[in-house]
Amino acid sequence: MPHSEINPKARLMVVDGSAAIRGLIASACEETGTTEVVASLSSVEDAMNVLKRQPPNDLKPDMILIDLDILSDSAEKTLGNIQALAGTASIVFSAMVDSEQEDIGSMGHGQVDIILKSLPRKNAELAKKFLKKVLNKAEQSGVPKSAHVTAVKSPETAIKNSGSAPATYAATSKPVEFTLRKMPTLFIPKAIAIASSTGGPKALNTVFSAFKGKSITIPIFVTQHMPEDFTGLLAKQIATISGLNAIEAKDGIEVKAGDVYIAPGNYHMLAAKEGDQIKIRLNQGQPENFCRPAADPMIRSLVDIYGASLLLVVITGMGQDGMKGAEYLVEKGGVVIAQDQATSVVWGMPGAVATHGLCSAVYPIDGIAPAMIKLSAGKIT
Repeated sequence: MPHSEINPKARLMVVDGSAAIRGLIASACEETGTTEVVASLSSVEDAMNVLKRQPPNDLKPDMILIDLDILSDSAEKTLGNIQALAGTASIVFSAMVDSEQEDIGSMGHGQVDIILKSLPRKNAELAKKFLKKVLNKAEQSGVPKSAHVTAVKSPETAIKNSGSAPATYAATSKPVEFTLRKMPTLFIPKAIAIASSTGGPKALNTVFSAFKGKSITIPIFVTQHMPEDFTGLLAKQIATISGLNAIEAKDGIEVKAGDVYIAPGNYHMLAAKEGDQIKIRLNQGQPENFCRPAADPMIRSLVDIYGASLLLVVITGMGQDGMKGAEYLVEKGGVVIAQDQATSVVWGMPGAVATHGLCSAVYPIDGIAPAMIKLSAGKIT
């Protein structure tokens, strides 16, 4: 019988140096009735050894919850190795994160998110709240469960929305066919929007590192699915690698040519025309595509201002966020380009815009920045 018929629970691997934390999470899992801990380990080495020992498809963790604090300096490589062995995504969590020091480059290897743990060692109620947050984040991010399980459900939504996980285009070795739109003649963007999710931080590093030493005379808006406390760090990292003025967006600030605006965690970022100025507007409206920030509201607001002069770039990420916005942009005559299937951690968001016939071009990740520069025709030099 398929795994889901025998055991419909989400299967969680927990890797944390504290036995108390592991115990609290295991107890919280039992109480929810929707999740079970299939492996509780104190170190990365133990996790690797257990995954290596398992016969094929035996352990089947649907999600890995790993403490950022026990990762080594080679965190990105370590996470990549763990995920390759497990065949699943991971959620990194941490009790303490110093936004001035922590390197979020480790987020770029396909893990879903970083969540602040904030979990007292002997507080079972907070353990349950934390677990709910983890499961909600998994659902919002479209974390694929093992081959026989369709979706991770939080306790609140498991009953109401059974079987209604957001559609995704899972990464696959079989190329997906799609048709490209004709590139508009004499297209020169007045602004660029970038949408990304799973694997996005690393992909954004690749894109923005190519702008080092470049002069940019148009604004760039970025929505990366990421929680609070990390979008500011992402902005700092982009500023460092690109030399551009990249900032976490604040409500009411004026949009300036050449600046990069990062949507803050838990807020949709929009642009609004106010007199002769364009300003950033933030809101905590309903999540779209299970996300906040979401790319679609950002794109819609930018299309209303820039119309056919907006370039949309969709890179790696689960789900379909950005597709509806792309449709709206294409209707107005704008241009969409996307990351290709081979270089995407998950070809969900870029796959959605490509397979719906909304793209004028699709590139490997190291071709995205050169394409942006070429299309901008003097706006980026």
